Amino acid sequence: MQSPDSKRQTHPATQNTVLIQTQPITEDAPILDPLIFEEFRRMVGVASSDLLQEMIDCYIDEAPRLIQAMQEALVLSDAVGLRRSAHTLKSSSAVLGATTLAKLCQTLETATASAILIDATTSIAQIEAEYKKVRIALSITQ
Repeated sequence: MQSPDSKRQTHPATQNTVLIQTQPITEDAPILDPLIFEEFRRMVGVASSDLLQEMIDCYIDEAPRLIQAMQEALVLSDAVGLRRSAHTLKSSSAVLGATTLAKLCQTLETATASAILIDATTSIAQIEAEYKKVRIALSITQ
């Protein structure tokens, strides 16, 4: 039996079914986990505010490119490219403490691990919306 948070999607070329477990996003979850972000700040070095800013700027520049790459991979039916972009954004988001965004990327990455392309339009839209929240939260921390 499927949970209400599951969506069954079929790839038309192979008729294989991929079950996507979508994680409900709770409004009370922090956009940036303060403990993880503070650990990242300590790792970079509190005195190295320029380096911290440079790393945040790099993330802010790269994340939209990765989201765009996901969208393009979906259009091109490139499951490997979609998985790679989701994995990269997941990792960099997790390091900064953007745990909800990392979980959304993990779900997409896992769903495409079998190299069967799913209709990931909704997942990518969720990732993009969550990234916008993360970008604002990061700009406030600067």
